[in-house]
Amino acid sequence: MKLSPIAILGLFALASCASAGKKNYDDGSVLYQQAKQFDAYVQGALDVDQVQAFVQSCKSKGTNNPFCHSVRRAKHLFRYQSHKERVVAPPKKQKASPARIQFGKNGQPLNVNRLRRKPVGELLEGMEGLEKERVQRLAEASLKYRCPNRLAVAAAATLENYLPDENYWELIARLYVKGGACTSRRSEDREHFYTRAGLMYWWVKRYDEALKWFSLSPSRDAFSGRSLYWRFRAERELGKEAEAQQTLKRLLTSYPFAFHTMVASLQANLDLAAEVLNEPHPLDNRSKKSPAANPLIGQAEILKNYGFEQTSAVLGSWILGSYRRLEPTLRVYVAGLGDAHTKVTTLP
Repeated sequence: MKLSPIAILGLFALASCASAGKKNYDDGSVLYQQAKQFDAYVQGALDVDQVQAFVQSCKSKGTNNPFCHSVRRAKHLFRYQSHKERVVAPPKKQKASPARIQFGKNGQPLNVNRLRRKPVGELLEGMEGLEKERVQRLAEASLKYRCPNRLAVAAAATLENYLPDENYWELIARLYVKGGACTSRRSEDREHFYTRAGLMYWWVKRYDEALKWFSLSPSRDAFSGRSLYWRFRAERELGKEAEAQQTLKRLLTSYPFAFHTMVASLQANLDLAAEVLNEPHPLDNRSKKSPAANPLIGQAEILKNYGFEQTSAVLGSWILGSYRRLEPTLRVYVAGLGDAHTKVTTLP
């Protein structure tokens, strides 16, 4: 049977598509095998014996495996791996059952000690429909109790619904401070709660208290810079211009592409593009400010080159989450080390 020219072209197209479907990255090198082994290690594809053998080989001083640098720091590595899995495949949310909140005849809450341990979702459901006076009493009672105190956070969030009509600003601030004190020191929750507390004080012009909580808020959100922005604003309101300029410089360096950085640069009459572009470009995509990140960058490049994008993206998240002094252009480069399907979980 004779095929027409169009049919022949169609067959060539199908053949080319089939061959391009999955690229073979195996170049026969030792480096490829090392990257493949490390990818399997991170993705949980090795059995117990293989993991033990891999870890043991990395204890040898003479090893030339570049990925042993990360294997020796497995605690940090798998923290970002588990975070990545949590973002990619979030658990299904179930509607929280409302917490049972009891009040006495005098209108005071009775079961605060039990409520403070309840999940925030259940507490929010339980407060729905309560009169604002009862929510206020519940909030004031929660401040007398030690950690854990999720009730303080739930009460603060509920009372925010009555702003600005009701003067709950300082009460809400105290509730968020209590909630933040009950979280781990470097957690994103603490950043959120302390920043919210600072904002409540800000709106009643208590800039000294606002600055205190903005300053204590840990900058864990790698793409926001929110607490630093409001710290900059509070310092300016208090006439601390030198401190404000230092905070602004830190904001520009750590979060050059964040929305809050753009707003701060406009308020300070700065050309944001010029400030960022004037930063020296890192030589060969390596950092002078955070040289400890360079081995991880090299590993991520190898993984990306050999098609192990998912594991490359895990290292990218590790780099961006741990090394906040990276040069702006290098942060963009590292963010690109995960492919479109995986992405890094921490944005530049």
